[in-house]
Amino acid sequence: MPDPNFIVIGAPKAGTTSLCNYLAGHEQVYLYENKETQFFSGKYDRGFAWYQSLFNGARDNQVIGEGTPGYALGPNTGQVAKRIHDHLPKVKLIYMVRDPIERIKSHYAQGLANGFPDIGLSKAVFERQNLIEASRYQARLNDYLAFFPREQIHIIMFDDLIADQKKTISACLKFLGLPPAEQVELAKRGARETRARDGVSLSLLKRTKPFEVLRPLIPNRIVEKVRPYFKEKINLDKIDLSLSDAAFEHIKKELQEETVQFLKNMGRPKNLWTFTN
Repeated sequence: MPDPNFIVIGAPKAGTTSLCNYLAGHEQVYLYENKETQFFSGKYDRGFAWYQSLFNGARDNQVIGEGTPGYALGPNTGQVAKRIHDHLPKVKLIYMVRDPIERIKSHYAQGLANGFPDIGLSKAVFERQNLIEASRYQARLNDYLAFFPREQIHIIMFDDLIADQKKTISACLKFLGLPPAEQVELAKRGARETRARDGVSLSLLKRTKPFEVLRPLIPNRIVEKVRPYFKEKINLDKIDLSLSDAAFEHIKKELQEETVQFLKNMGRPKNLWTFTN
């Protein structure tokens, strides 16, 4: 059975979906159909043979990959990195990063779309640990560097992806051993428009074992047809993503020193992001 050549490990809400959507459409790339396998984080007990079976559709001339942003979500990242290394020591890793404040806001909004209660962003940054932990880019990178050499990890700055898509995507393809992109048109990122989130029935269904077993076997075209019947709309434009002074200072206290060091290591100016100037 085939093994992945690359994994997009995160960070959540840093452009991983845009990148994976592009790679999924590339003729020389086979990306797991549902993007996220979550194997090395939440489904490890299914065994590596199950994981390999997810890539059975790949052709011999394709590079194979998946994208699970939860692989760089929080303090358990070291365990995830070890598991990946135990099975795939030569795999190439792609890590995407973004202004920590903007990433946290987007992460919180996505949580609402996934059914989390709206307790307010300012309260959430104190109570939901992963909002902060997923923005500890140097710490998460170090979790992987404990097992993988630096040359096996390709870091993409969200700022670069927005500023020059072709150059950024071409560098990623080169990392994967593929020719540069001739043309790149990533989906435009709009405002936080109305999205659909899981209704009560779908939320309960997703927690069942049969759903976890059967979902990978259902073609996406069928899922997309029935999805609207199980979703409820949520208008993210009406969500207040402002931060209180106390919440902003909390994020700054937690992340500033590490973020400045990360930017320095990346050869970027320390004032690139919100609280690092």
